Amino acid sequence: MEKVKASSAWVASNSSHVFVDASGLEKVVEELHDNVPSVTWDFEGIHYFDNGPLTVQYLFVLDTLNFCFWPDEELHYDHLAAGLKAALENDSSVFDADRLKSYSGPQLRKLLNWSRPLPLEDERVRLLHEVGTELEKSFGGKAANLVTAAGNSAVCLVELVTRHFPAVLRQLGVLTYSPSLATIVDGKKELPSGTEEEVEIRACTIYAVEKLRELIGTKAGKEVLSIQLDLWLWSCGVKCPSLQHHRTLSIYY
Repeated sequence: MEKVKASSAWVASNSSHVFVDASGLEKVVEELHDNVPSVTWDFEGIHYFDNGPLTVQYLFVLDTLNFCFWPDEELHYDHLAAGLKAALENDSSVFDADRLKSYSGPQLRKLLNWSRPLPLEDERVRLLHEVGTELEKSFGGKAANLVTAAGNSAVCLVELVTRHFPAVLRQLGVLTYSPSLATIVDGKKELPSGTEEEVEIRACTIYAVEKLRELIGTKAGKEVLSIQLDLWLWSCGVKCPSLQHHRTLSIYY
């Protein structure tokens, strides 16, 4: 994780299209005062939850498939979460490692009760196969054993899965885009994965969240985890669905 932070900081300091606004960081911290809103994960409704190993298996599969819902304008996270929940409630073995290794695209669609090909469907299937293979090989087929291997440390786990939200940070005035990049994002045009602009968005987002965390610690005298800010930013984004995010076909977000 430290390598990710260091490389992100380097990109942020050398970027040409995305900029972290120090005054924007200060403003957000001032608005938060000394309290970061406590945001808890709502497991009711669309998510499966039994407070046991099946929940961990469900979340692991959910996180594996949770990326890139566009350009299908009707497909959203809720469809994925609720579809996987329904599948598991119908068949408790649906996420067993040996089955994850064998799913095809049409079978995944049936699992989610989705009638047409999923965005990056081949990549989703490939990742399911990798997850099933590695769980079977190294963790007895159970994602719960992965948690145990991490020492039941939430910090160890969230460092691997934390997502940040550039659209929200831009709305808050923390990130600013060059005119050319703003035109692409606001015009809902595709930004190819791995381009200079796309890399800068990812790196500057990570860097900005870390700077927010550090500033809150300095001004409020309290430690705030990146995952807390991650959840808060996510909640801000949910409240403002009109935000324009960059559109990149990628398995990473």
